[in-house]
Amino acid sequence: MKKALKDFRTYLIALGLTVIGVGVPYLLFFLLEKQSIDYPLLHVVFASVYFLFSFIYPDIYILVYRKKTDNWNNELPQEKKDSVWLRRMPFYIACIIIMTVFLVSQVFRWITGSYPFM
Repeated sequence: MKKALKDFRTYLIALGLTVIGVGVPYLLFFLLEKQSIDYPLLHVVFASVYFLFSFIYPDIYILVYRKKTDNWNNELPQEKKDSVWLRRMPFYIACIIIMTVFLVSQVFRWITGSYPFM
C-alpha cells in the first residue's frame, strides 16, 4: 500500500475520478434548470460505485493472474500485491473526497435549509 501512495499516477487518476464524481451531479443540476432534485445524493451513488469497483477490479486482476499461473492456493508475490494496491487506491481516494463533498453539502443544508446553489 505504501508504494501506491507514493506513486503520482494514483493521485492523478484519483483526481480524474473525483472530478467526474463531483462534477456530474452539479452538471446535471445546472442542465435540469435547477429543478428541485437532491443532486448531492448523486455523490453518494458515485462514491458507492467507486467503492464497489475498487473491490471488483483488483479481484479480477488477481483471478486472471492466478488462472494464468495456475497458482490458486499460494500467496501472491509482493509485486502483484503492489500492483493490486495501485489499481485499488485511486478509487478509495476518490470515494473519500466525494463523500467529504457530500457531507459538506449536507451540513450546509442542515444549517441553511437548502443545498448550495439552490
